[in-house]
Amino acid sequence: MIIENIKQNIEQLPEYLQVEVSDFVEYLLVKYQIISNQNDIPEEHKRILKERYKKMQENPNAGESWDTIKNELMQKYAL
Repeated sequence: MIIENIKQNIEQLPEYLQVEVSDFVEYLLVKYQIISNQNDIPEEHKRILKERYKKMQENPNAGESWDTIKNELMQKYAL
């Protein structure tokens, strides 16, 4: 109910302020845990990232260097 009132009040503001105020209010609501962060990373994605990070730690020299990949892409796409 309170959040709906906030949204209605934000809609009363001039258009150029609505996004800025809305973002700030959302930040405060998330910070004080009134609402959950919509941008949280799903647990499955976190698990995949942890696995990949572990593999990278175990064998840091596996794969290609960024410079090699960048050069290949630049040649492939004529950049």
